[in-house]
Amino acid sequence: MSALFASYWDQSHVLTDSELEKYEQIQQKYKSLVAEMRKSEKEIKDAIGDVNFANIGRGQQKKSQESLFIDTYRKSYQESVAAFLKVRAVYESIGLRKADESLIPLRLEIDSFFSFVRDTFARKESWKEQPKGWDKQSEGRLRGHIQEWHKTERPYFNDTIVNVNYPLIQRVLSAPDSIQSSGLDEIIEAIVVLHSFHDRLRFFPGGLETLKLAFKEKNSVENVRNSLSYLLFGPGDIVERMCNLIYNSDYKLAEFGSANVQEMVGWVNREELPVVNGRTTKVLRFYGFDVRQV
Repeated sequence: MSALFASYWDQSHVLTDSELEKYEQIQQKYKSLVAEMRKSEKEIKDAIGDVNFANIGRGQQKKSQESLFIDTYRKSYQESVAAFLKVRAVYESIGLRKADESLIPLRLEIDSFFSFVRDTFARKESWKEQPKGWDKQSEGRLRGHIQEWHKTERPYFNDTIVNVNYPLIQRVLSAPDSIQSSGLDEIIEAIVVLHSFHDRLRFFPGGLETLKLAFKEKNSVENVRNSLSYLLFGPGDIVERMCNLIYNSDYKLAEFGSANVQEMVGWVNREELPVVNGRTTKVLRFYGFDVRQV
């Protein structure tokens, strides 16, 4: 059954909220006509029988390369978001917070919880060794880890993430106007908050300063402002905007890949979407969720 579902899922198109609204409007418009058509179909089947020919291949609709990119990316991203929402529901049911919602959104507190899990329970490659499947046992393990997290002092979360990093992100990237009025150095400092960006320093001789310099040299301030404004506050579907930042040369930024885009959206978005990066997907897999790795 799971293999059959995977086969259908790989060929499916994930509907957005706007597409669902359009579908509902069309359904309402032709509601009476559809009812009459269904009635006529039933009368025909009752009269002459329901005959189908198994040897007729109807073919498949071909998708553009761009459409394939977006559909594949949407499925991968949606898998992680759906898994995160199950973790969030368990976290909320426990009723404890390390920081007030007025200081930092719950989704970002859970992101720091994921860091705790990765450091404490899902070290190295142990996340791969857990059986796949979200069940009562997985949930019980998660609950135990959440309780442990609340008992453990995490100074970096309170001192740095809550009091420094999130206010910095809010000041620079929380609105189109603040992005457009910020200098490139200010924006880079905000981007460094992203774990997926900061941790790339290991690929650069000279570390973080060399990484920041590479980003600054390869991207103009206009492109950075426009791309980030589009990603976080642009029109249309958020996943299509994310996909454009990753694949479309009109929006793509140098030294800013898919994990950076997904994590950036987790820090600033109107849809309460979580941070999704390599650490996120490893921890979700550690709890049994079958998510594609970033």
